[in-house]
Amino acid sequence: MEPSASGLTPQDVSAARGSALSFLEAVVRGDEAAARSLLVLREGEKMDLKSMKDSIASYVLGEPKAEGRQVVVVATVTAPPGQDAPPPVPLVLERVDGAWKIDMNASLNRMLGVDLEAMMKQMAEGLGDAMAKSFEAVAEGLSGLSSPAEAPLPTVPTPQESRSEEGSKSAENDGPKRSR
Repeated sequence: MEPSASGLTPQDVSAARGSALSFLEAVVRGDEAAARSLLVLREGEKMDLKSMKDSIASYVLGEPKAEGRQVVVVATVTAPPGQDAPPPVPLVLERVDGAWKIDMNASLNRMLGVDLEAMMKQMAEGLGDAMAKSFEAVAEGLSGLSSPAEAPLPTVPTPQESRSEEGSKSAENDGPKRSR
């Protein structure tokens, strides 16, 4: 069969859908090792597969679509009684070392309509910029204060000056005295 415009053959697209199906089956039966083996997890990313298992009563996979070097398969999940079903999840699959795996980060980004990783990076950069400006303002405020090395030292009178000041104060207070 001919490759599509994306360069993926119908067999590629079918194999990607098979990986999505295997992932959901592993989650439902609680086989964490099998489910994790079908995920692309980057450093720091974690998946709570137990809560995923607890929130799936059944699922239906849509038709896979090739998009560039990825395949997208929409999973519609039915929740157990008494729970709200999540919205349909577009599972984004990519080929990693010859095997099709679900990129959960890309899947969540697509579902939410935002790039969470880029948004978090932008927020971190914004916070860093705000902190840098705050520290600059504090430094500028502190630079207006005299440092002890620059401030004039207080003068402390010597013992002789102290005595002469006391003498002049008493002379001022002595002034003319009235007698009674």
